[in-house]
Amino acid sequence: MTEEEWLTEHLAEALFCALADPLSPRKSRLLACACCRRVWSAMTDPSCRHAVALSEPDSDVEKAFQADLLRDIFGNPFRPVAFDPTRRSEAAVEIAAGIYEDRAFERMPKSSPALQDAGCDHPDILSHCREPGTHVRGCWAVDLVMGKE
Repeated sequence: MTEEEWLTEHLAEALFCALADPLSPRKSRLLACACCRRVWSAMTDPSCRHAVALSEPDSDVEKAFQADLLRDIFGNPFRPVAFDPTRRSEAAVEIAAGIYEDRAFERMPKSSPALQDAGCDHPDILSHCREPGTHVRGCWAVDLVMGKE
């Protein structure tokens, strides 16, 4: 798979195949949880929670969303990002932790100025934080700031 294909592919299955490293248990679990949260409102009673087993809808829209989830959690394998731990300022980590804990991914743009203030100038990190789009727990940029795997 090429970088262009990684950035435009709509099938999560194809993106899985492109990941060079095996998925960590944490990232796999968080991806599964993010997919389940997409159908959580449909699970109003315990028997509906069984729908989690069916949380892999086969629609093109759902497949494209799952591809977006993969890109948010794993980043771009064609452009691995090394994050300088000295850029983990108190403010940047606090914002990232709040986003993570509260699942408040609409606050992602607020992390960009804090990272810049800490000296981070990596364009992939800053643009990922600024741009609208799919963000979930396990987001590669938030994890880098928080020092998670």
